[in-house]
Amino acid sequence: MSNLRSYLARLRAILGSADPRLASRLVTVSGSGGYLLTLAPNELDARIFADLSRRGQAHLRAGDHASAAARLHDALALWRGPAGENISATGTLAQQLADLDEQRIIATEDFIDARLALGATSGLLQDVRALVLDQPLRDRPWEQLMRALYLTGDPAGALGAYQKARASFGDALGIEPSRRLQQLQGSILQRDDRAIARLALQ
Repeated sequence: MSNLRSYLARLRAILGSADPRLASRLVTVSGSGGYLLTLAPNELDARIFADLSRRGQAHLRAGDHASAAARLHDALALWRGPAGENISATGTLAQQLADLDEQRIIATEDFIDARLALGATSGLLQDVRALVLDQPLRDRPWEQLMRALYLTGDPAGALGAYQKARASFGDALGIEPSRRLQQLQGSILQRDDRAIARLALQ
C-alpha cells in the first residue's frame, strides 16, 4: 500500500508539472479503495481516435475520399503501437485493448480504401503489403493488395497475391479464400475493370 501511495504521489507530481490543474484530477474513489483520473473528452486519445474514425468512415460511405483519407490519417497518427503494448492485461481490460486494436485495423483498412479510390501509388502498395504481413488472415487487406497491384498496372502481381492469400488461408485455417476474393481474382483474369470497380463499392 505504501508503494501505491508513493506511485500516486509521483504521478500527481508529473501531472502537476504539466499543468497544476491536472494534479487535482487524480482522486480517491470513496468506498472502493481505488483512484480515478478524470479527463475531458478532447484529452483522451481513444475518444479522439473514435471520433475521427467515425467521421472518416462517414466521408468514405458518402464517396468523399479526400476528406475520408484526411480524417483517417489524423486518427491513425494518434497510434504509436498496439493498444496497451507494455501492459499485462487480463479479463475486461484485455478485451477492451483487443477492441481498440480491432478499431485501429478497421480504420487502417478504411484509410487504404480511401487512398485506393484517390489513385494507387507505390507508397500505398508498401502500406498495403505491411498490413497483409500484419494481418495475413483478414480478407480485406488481401483484396486491397490485389486491387492496388492491378491499378498500378501489375495484373500478374495481383493474381500472385491471390495465390499467396489462398496459401495463407489454406495453411492456417484449411479453407479457401472468400467468395469475394475469388470474384476479384476472376475479374482480374478477365481484365474486367467495371467488375473490379463494382466490387470495390460493395
